[in-house]
Amino acid sequence: MNTLQSTTEYIEFDIPKNQNFEDMKHVFKLIKEAKELEKPKGDRFWLENFPNYSLEKFYFTENDIKPNFKTAKLNKNIWHFYSLIELMEVDYEIEYIDCLLIKPNKGKLIFSAYSYPYGGTDSLITFIKSFDCLPTRMDDGTEEINIETEKKSLFDKIREFLS
Repeated sequence: MNTLQSTTEYIEFDIPKNQNFEDMKHVFKLIKEAKELEKPKGDRFWLENFPNYSLEKFYFTENDIKPNFKTAKLNKNIWHFYSLIELMEVDYEIEYIDCLLIKPNKGKLIFSAYSYPYGGTDSLITFIKSFDCLPTRMDDGTEEINIETEKKSLFDKIREFLS
């Protein structure tokens, strides 16, 4: 278990297809570069660099530059695409370290938080899921978490509460 002094946090994820991982790795590299150089790329750049299957999972406002295909409708579980980008590219208090393949069909996004709270892992998990990858384990800087076990225990708690 890591403590608040941890220098590297991570999210591990399952990869359904190698192309999904290659797409994610490419976009991660662009976000990392924009963050390091402190030079946001702009809406059109991100729209052109995310694959369509990823963009479909986000919602866009009426005033946004949008893709020319159907995207997700606004609800509490769907992120606004440009809000995610702004957080990842500018506002997150983290340093992106790497996005790498750790074994066949298993990847790891590694980052280091500048301070706590740094913004949490929700947006990184959303980013990973948008490439159809499934987060399975993470260290958010406070503890290691098996995401699958956490989900199951939450469902068990809800079931107990409802019975």
